[in-house]
Amino acid sequence: MSQPQYRLVVKSGGVVGTAYALETAEIYIGRDVQNDIVIAEAEVSRRHARLNRQADAYVLEDLGSTNGTFVNGKRLVAPYTLRPGDEIRIGPHVVLVFEQVFDPDATVAVSAPTLREAAKPAPQPSAPAAPAPPPAEAPAPSPASPAPPPPAAAQPAPAPPPIPETPASPPNRRWWLYALLLGFLFLCLLVGLGLWYIDSHYLWCTVFPFLFPGACP
Repeated sequence: MSQPQYRLVVKSGGVVGTAYALETAEIYIGRDVQNDIVIAEAEVSRRHARLNRQADAYVLEDLGSTNGTFVNGKRLVAPYTLRPGDEIRIGPHVVLVFEQVFDPDATVAVSAPTLREAAKPAPQPSAPAAPAPPPAEAPAPSPASPAPPPPAAAQPAPAPPPIPETPASPPNRRWWLYALLLGFLFLCLLVGLGLWYIDSHYLWCTVFPFLFPGACP
């Protein structure tokens, strides 16, 4: 049985869709033209990573590159055995997909029947089954009993008596209350302004000399 074949397909960072067949036991990836897979990117090291064939798989190893080698978003810190579908990022931009190549012309092995199975006689056709007896007549349905009368509709509950409205206060009385309140506020304002004027002009001894008999001249 032949070994499975693999390839790397460019997903981004280069000519998208370019496929590199992995056919040798050791494959180098990097910026230098002597590599097996050349990636002409400034962020890719001259000899960036290496693929080693081990049995039926490839093992990816970073060769101390500056910007690192990543598999499925994780930076490699040790050799990693690739699986079909893994995404390899070389530097910050180039992404390669590891894929297995299937040979459409490969022969599919089919197990042959054993001698014992081949020697088994073919099954004999069974005798025709006897005709089934005619179905028995179903008894006539009994007359349905009359449906019970519908229940009487519930009587609506009597409406509650209306709540008497509280008589509103006469409008004249409310107007007088507002007038008294405004008059009181105006009086307080006048008193406050007068006291402020007396205090700001030092007129206490002139207006109220009896309040400070010892202090006023």
